[in-house]
Amino acid sequence: MNRLMVCLMVFAAVLGKALGADINDHCTKEIDNFLKVPSKLHLAALQQSEHEACWETIGSSNEKLNALVAVVRKGNISAAKYLASNLKHLDGGNLEDALISLGDYSVTRMASFLDFARTGVITDRELADSLTMLSPSMSDEPKTQLKAMKARHKAVSQVLQSNLSKYKVIALAAIDAALDEIKRAPQSD
Repeated sequence: MNRLMVCLMVFAAVLGKALGADINDHCTKEIDNFLKVPSKLHLAALQQSEHEACWETIGSSNEKLNALVAVVRKGNISAAKYLASNLKHLDGGNLEDALISLGDYSVTRMASFLDFARTGVITDRELADSLTMLSPSMSDEPKTQLKAMKARHKAVSQVLQSNLSKYKVIALAAIDAALDEIKRAPQSD
């Protein structure tokens, strides 16, 4: 009886490892396809896969995460939606990079970005943080910061869909607070 239990445990371990390798290989394939052609079709395939395991593959690889962030910055809605839906799995510098890229995305695709909040893809806090977080390269350039915040403010103001009005209010309040903070900061000559 004990020998049978040991055999079953070994078999289960080997099977689990094999299935894990299959999932990882499948995820890698789906991720690579998505990063090459970030479309709705590839996003659906990626989300139908072992979603958590596939995100783990991206979230644990700076190379893959940076590739995703770059595609988001270029304004790709599928990549932005996938990144936004996985913000809760990020922290530290990776979270900061993701939020910055979503803020950059929002400038040209504000209605779809606000819709992420309306549909629960991101929280109100993630909405505000994305819109107010700027690239560290701007940290010593208040004029550039003001210009970036004003561009985001303008983009929010131009959204006309009534179903996004609640999120426009949240976005404008966050941006206005950031503008005030930038204006109050000591200016270097």
